[in-house]
Parts: sequence; C-alpha cells; structure tokens
Amino acid sequence: MDMFWSNLSSLQLSWSGLGWMATAAGFSSVTLWIGWLQQRLRRSEQELARVRASSRTDSLTGLGSQRYFDAERWPLALRDATVALTVAFIDLDGLRALNNELGHDAGDRMIQRAAAAIQSVARGGYDEAFRRYNAGDEFVVLFRGTADAAALGCRLLGALKCAGVTASIGLDSCDAYDRGRRRALLANAEASMRIAKSAGGGGLAVYAGGPADEGAGDRQRAVDLRQNGQRSMPGALVTA
Repeated sequence: MDMFWSNLSSLQLSWSGLGWMATAAGFSSVTLWIGWLQQRLRRSEQELARVRASSRTDSLTGLGSQRYFDAERWPLALRDATVALTVAFIDLDGLRALNNELGHDAGDRMIQRAAAAIQSVARGGYDEAFRRYNAGDEFVVLFRGTADAAALGCRLLGALKCAGVTASIGLDSCDAYDRGRRRALLANAEASMRIAKSAGGGGLAVYAGGPADEGAGDRQRAVDLRQNGQRSMPGALVTA
C-alpha cells in the first residue's frame, strides 16, 4: 500500500512537472509570437512611411509632388491666411523640342537644372516648390510672407538663366487675411504664365487684375517691366 501511494505521488509530481513545462513552453511561444508581430508592425510602419514620403516627393527633382501639393500643401496655404502669399507658376520653354532633338535624358537633365534653380530662390523651411505632374515641365512655388511678385519673378528668371534654362513665369500675390483673392492665386498665376508664354516665352507676367469673379482675365495685358520702373530684364513682362 505504501508503494502504491509512493508511485501515485511520483505520478502526480510528474504530471505537475509536465504541466509546468507546458505552461512555460506556452509562454515562450506567446512571447515569440508577440516579438514576431511587433517586428512585422515595425516593418509595416516603415513601409508606410516610405510610401508616404515617395508620394510627397517628385522622384526626378526632389521637389514636392503634385499629389502632395493638391492634398496637403495648397489646402493649408489657403487656410493659413495670416501671412501674405505669392504663387509662381513656371513653365519651361523648349522642353519638347529638346526631347525630340536630343532625347528624354537631355530633357530630364534640363528639368533637374530648372528644379535646382527654383529651389535656390525658395527659402528653405518657409517657401515650397513643387513639380506639377511627374511627366510635366511645370512648377509651382509658394512664397510665404511676401507680396512682391515682380521681384520674386525676376529672381526666378535670373536663377533659371544661370542654369541655362528659359521659362515663362506667371505670378499673383495677396496680402494677409485677403481670403477672397487667396483662393484665386493659383488660377491667376497660371493665366499670367500663359500670357508670358504667348508673348514669346523667356519672361514673366504678374497678375494685376481685380477680383477673379469680375472677369479680370479679360482685362489682362502684357507690359514691359521697364515701363513700370522695374529692373530691366529682356523679355520680362508684367500684367497691368
């Protein structure tokens, strides 16, 4: 009988030991699974950050992308009416002819030179430059805290010229808290760029019409900057 109880006690201890081992193994498995899951989550977060960053940046130039401009930066610029704002709309001259003559690699190099020149005028951490559409030759720059559109346009033309690039530039600006004019800046700058382009390119046009809802586009006309007391620059135009 004593032997029976001794064997039973040994069996109970064995089962207890097995139970403890199973519990320990279970905890170990759970720990490993949690570690694996955390690693996967970190990788997913890193991949998401990479995708988000790539969607915000134009791969050829390093400037902000069209998607980033449309989804985040332009809406923010419209909401933040506490500072003056100037919008520059830039279209490179002769890119299609260059692509046809020397190939798209030469065209890409021209776009990269133009982007670097534009970025050199934008103040880091304050102004923002974007390339419109990945296959396009248009750029938009948001200059915050200044409404001196003509001076900014001259600086952009000068920087592009130094980079061996000619462009047509349209600009419009508004003072702080002018929300009505602010909403029309991008459209006005683009319309002004087309005036500069139609005048032969290699120049700029500054919007100087009234509110957009008053048919201001019909009142635009191109005038040489030198007639308006601005710094002389061949081909430079300003609307009046």
